[in-house]
Formats: sequence, structure tokens, C-alpha cells
Amino acid sequence: MGHSPRVLGELLRKDPQAQVRLEGLTWYDGCGGSASTAPLGLAQGRYRLAPPQEWPAIQLAGWTMLPGLCDAHQHLFHQARRSLRTVLAGIKSRSEVGERLRAASAGGPVIGVEWDESEWDDQRAPTRAELDELFPDRPAILIRICGHVVIANSIAMEALPVKPEREAAESGYFTEEDVLHLSRPYPTDRAALLAATRERAAELARQGLTAVTEMGARDLPELAAALEGDFPLRMGYFHAGPVEELPAEPQNGPIRALGRKFFLDGSLGGCTAALGGQYLAGGAGELIWGKSDLCRALEETFSGGWQAAIHVIGDRAVEQALNCLESVQAPAGSARLEHLEMVRPGHLERIAQLGCGVCFQPNFMDRWGRQGGLYEQRLGADFRSMFVRPGEIRKAGVRLAYGTDGMPPLLWPALRSSVDDSLFSGDADSPRDALAAVAGTAAMMASGKSEYGGIKEGLAADFCLVQNDPVAENFKEKPVVALTVMGGRPTWLNTTVKDG
Repeated sequence: MGHSPRVLGELLRKDPQAQVRLEGLTWYDGCGGSASTAPLGLAQGRYRLAPPQEWPAIQLAGWTMLPGLCDAHQHLFHQARRSLRTVLAGIKSRSEVGERLRAASAGGPVIGVEWDESEWDDQRAPTRAELDELFPDRPAILIRICGHVVIANSIAMEALPVKPEREAAESGYFTEEDVLHLSRPYPTDRAALLAATRERAAELARQGLTAVTEMGARDLPELAAALEGDFPLRMGYFHAGPVEELPAEPQNGPIRALGRKFFLDGSLGGCTAALGGQYLAGGAGELIWGKSDLCRALEETFSGGWQAAIHVIGDRAVEQALNCLESVQAPAGSARLEHLEMVRPGHLERIAQLGCGVCFQPNFMDRWGRQGGLYEQRLGADFRSMFVRPGEIRKAGVRLAYGTDGMPPLLWPALRSSVDDSLFSGDADSPRDALAAVAGTAAMMASGKSEYGGIKEGLAADFCLVQNDPVAENFKEKPVVALTVMGGRPTWLNTTVKDG
């Protein structure tokens, strides 16, 4: 057969169970191994590492196969919901906020999303008074990119169950639980949301992803159950609601519930991440769960056979999570810490002893951790001394996976950031380990066992074919993805890529 990902894609479209021998390509196992050029086989939607010579062969010289990529912390439904609202991302001038809102809001409630004042010329957050002036006769809310802060006008504030304190009422600035209270009166049409979710998933498949770990969307179990069987991604999800809302028992299959999500604190952008010290503007953030309540909820989660994903950004939140996990004697591998950024001495050793996995967002440091960026604005010029680095996590023997948190929902920039020593002070990741963080380790942390995520004998054939070798090139450039396959079934075939 020819030298072409297209030939392979068309073959698998006709028969995902086909037996085929792939020759000439470079491939990585996704578990930290070196590049290989040995022939690779596919049969019944799974890998064969020693394919028989008599199988039909496809020559793929010049192409690299990576195991299907997994964003280990994604908000696919949130991304879909945001796309149906007024997006304020990319704004550089504070004055543009009102211009974009007026241009996009023909009538009804005004919901703006993804604003980030740290990137504006004037870095003051919007105010209630400004929204009242723009929209005096209808509710208006602006949800910050982190999802932990909302600005509301006077009409929107009427949805709050408790009358806000004077300072909050005057500013319209609310955090954490109030974000939910202010946004719940304006639900997204279910059919439109599911359609937009499929569009977001298809875009990730075009980037080479075959899996995501979904975190904490509203009505997540019902939404996940409504996805059709040909969804282009594997999705394991953690529900932020009560454990009773999860399915009756843990499931198998491409879309499955994994456990419960716990928000222990907020965000650095919203100054709600729980710090042991202080923000430059004052305050130490919010610790949302008390120890007794969290211990009780964790015991309930683990006793049901579920995992726990625990949102911890500030070092005080990390301390609370570790104290509770130690107190309830969490089963090894049953908990993962999300967004780990700020740690105290001894934290990594305790995480390793507990057998916790860590999900890290290297794209956060790239976006907000450069000179003059958000982290410096919130914490001061010495902020990097407070942050953990990928190399430190690995040296402690902790399982490490990478996610994007949807900010932005692009995995390639996160991989490029993870190997950037200028961001992580000489403790950046190696390219092969970074690949494992979005392949073998990410899949293991989601499923608890090896069934996909790596190129190994008998594992599901989840992979993408890309031009050149992005691992050898330190992910310097976003590669062109020619073909994405999940379990032997193509989910993306790039017909614009020329045959070799």
C-alpha cells in the first residue's frame, strides 16, 4: 500500500477491526520510552507489537505516531456553554468590554464570559455601576475566565438567596458559591449545549486527542449520559455535586463516571485560592471545606468505590487536603490533586506516601507566570519561589498528568510550556515524560488500569499521526495532525495533508 496516513484512515473507516502492518514510521509508547521505528500492527482495534509479515503493509516514512492524547483536566461542557454566550477573551483594553457586550447582546439576559483583567491596559475589574449603565433594564453578569468570580448588575443581584453585604452590593463583585447563584437563572438550552459539546470534542480530535478527564460541570451525569455513542473522545468525569447523583456504580465504557470533584479553594486571579500568606492586595483567600465536612464526604466517596479529585491551588488548601486524606486513610490511588501549584516543605513527600496523583497545568505558568503577569500582580516579584515545578514533582515519586483546564483548551501549548526551563527554573519536564503526562499516566489516573493511553501490546489503538517528530523537537511547533484514531476508529482524517 501507499505512503499515506490517508490510506490508513480510509482503510480503518471501512473496517476498524482490520489487520494491518505499519512500517517506516517513528512511534512513542507514551509511557516515557524512547522513539521506536519497529513495525507496528493494528488488529481488532488494538495494538500488535510484532505484526506478521504477511499482513497488508502501509509505508509511513516521515510520519510520527503518538498514543492518543488525553487532556487530564478539561471542562468540555463549560467550553461549550461559554461558546453560546458573549466571549470576552482576547480583549486588551478595558473599554472593549462594553463595546463587545453591546455588539453581542440583542435582548434578554447578558452573560459575558472569559474576561481576564490581568491582560488589560487598565487592570481594574468591571463594576456593578458600569453594568447598570450599560444594561439598566435587564440582568447582566460577567463570569471571569477562572470561573470563580462574577460581576453582576443590580437586576442580576436579585437572584442571590441572601442580600449581599454593602461592599459587594456596591461593587457587584462576587466569588465562589455566589457565582453559581447568579448564573443558575440563565440555563443554556440542552440541545444547543450538547451540539456545542460535540463541536468542541471534534476540535480536540483534530488536535490528536482521544480522551479527556471532565471536571465538575453542572448536571454532569445527565449531560454525559446524553452524549451519543459515536462521541469522538473517551470521557471520564468527576462530578462536583453530591455522590448520590453519580450512577449507581462505577462504569466501564468510553464515557464513564470516575468520582467526585471537591473545590477546596478558588483561584489566584480571583484572590480566592487559600494561601498560608497574603495577597499583595490583602487577604488570604477562601478555604471552602472544613476538615470534618471534607473527611465525611471523602469517606462516603471512597466507600462507594469512587475516586476523589480535589481542587487545590493555594498551599493552605493543599495542607487541608492532605490532612483529610491522611485522616480517612484514603486508599492508594483513590485521590488526585488538581491544579497543584503552591506547596509547603514536605507536601510532595506526603502526596507520594498517600499514592495521590497530581494534575498540573503548565499552560498557567506560560500565560500568567511571566514577568509582570497575573501571578506577579497578585503575589509579588518573588512569586516563583512559592510554586512547584514538574521536575520536583517527579523527583518526589508522584504520578504527574497534564491538563489545560480549558485556558486555553489546547494541549500542544501546555506540552511546550512543560519543557520550558525558563518557566520552571531548570526543573522543567523532559519531552518524553511530558508526553507520558498526557498519555499513559493521564489514562492510568482516569481508568485505574492500563487499557488505553499507550502503545503497548493489546491496548486499545488510540493514536494520532503527525508530521515530523514533535517530541524530538521539544514541542516547539504545533504539529499537523493527519489522522486521529480511537479504538481503531478514525475520529479525524485531514484530507488537506499531502501524501508522502
